[in-house]
Amino acid sequence: MLATVLLIAALILVLGEPGKVPGGYSYEEVEYFAFVNKSGFLPDNPVNLPIFVIHKISLYVNDQISTLRTINALLGVCAIVLTFFVIKNWQTTRISLMTCILYITATWFLVTTRNATPIIGLLFSVIIPLLVIWNQITTKHKFALVLTALVIGVLLYLPGMIWFFLAGLVWKAKSIFKLLRYSPLWSVVAAVTVFIIVLVPFALNITDKNFISSITGVNFGDFSFITYLKNLAIFPVNLFLNSGFHNINNFGGQAIFDVFATILIVAGTINIIKKWRKSRSRFILITLFISYLLIGLGPNIPYVITLPFLILLISYGLSWLLQQWLTVFPRNPLAQNTGIALIVAAIAMSSVYNVYRFYVAWPHMNSTKTIYTIKQ
Repeated sequence: MLATVLLIAALILVLGEPGKVPGGYSYEEVEYFAFVNKSGFLPDNPVNLPIFVIHKISLYVNDQISTLRTINALLGVCAIVLTFFVIKNWQTTRISLMTCILYITATWFLVTTRNATPIIGLLFSVIIPLLVIWNQITTKHKFALVLTALVIGVLLYLPGMIWFFLAGLVWKAKSIFKLLRYSPLWSVVAAVTVFIIVLVPFALNITDKNFISSITGVNFGDFSFITYLKNLAIFPVNLFLNSGFHNINNFGGQAIFDVFATILIVAGTINIIKKWRKSRSRFILITLFISYLLIGLGPNIPYVITLPFLILLISYGLSWLLQQWLTVFPRNPLAQNTGIALIVAAIAMSSVYNVYRFYVAWPHMNSTKTIYTIKQ
């Protein structure tokens, strides 16, 4: 029941007031809209191919930039649902609900879903751990192998995902080898065939430096180590102190994350380091570190690539806070319920603050008005 209410609330939040927030379209959105319109189903540069195909189909229904924003909003909700199932399997249903409330109402998430570009695809990195979970619990291993090959092949077209894929291979190398070893030959052949077919456009563009640069995040042009270090230094400043250094996620000098979310990220990091021996803990920290390093390389990899992993850290932070409180009062139901109520109250205040910042403050900020200037 709560999950259904959460889903409805998510749809209302991401689809609310499309004409007023932010009030216009950016040059990047208009340029991408024109690109989707003039291209066939297989563009010359297949970066973000799965999102591009979804956008292309949607424009046959309604040829407007607003359609792309609506589709991205719905894709954002899909990413929330996938994240819910990952956290539910790694933590508890209560923690997954609490975390997803913070995720849905985060100003950063809402701004991302209100952007008519393929940037929304970066929220789907959470599919990698979800595939691992599904392969562990499903009884349909033959089908799972083929579907996993298909999904991974599609994900590789999204910027930076190739590094998460490689991290996933290292993370579950033994399990993957075991699965391939005990699967029927026809299932392995089918999975490999599907994987190769999906990656045909990838292979055809393998010599295109622009394509490889976009996929890997590596800039093959002029590289400045000083600029790289500055990018790495500015990122945490934007997240936790002042977002004024980042145009798209500029929230008027405020940090991207509020104080409560910041505390949860710190607590989650401490909690996950303590559980370093668990493979999932190593995967989260390593993939987050990889995405952080990619951000330093420049504009090919947007900040939002880190958001799914930061949300997973928040779930670990909530789990740690709740565990600490229940450990102090193991047999006192009144104290336990009081602690849960305090955490729920903090989540509510954080959510209200972030939603207000998105719907009321963000559209009227000078940085927003400077970017979203084009009317359709």
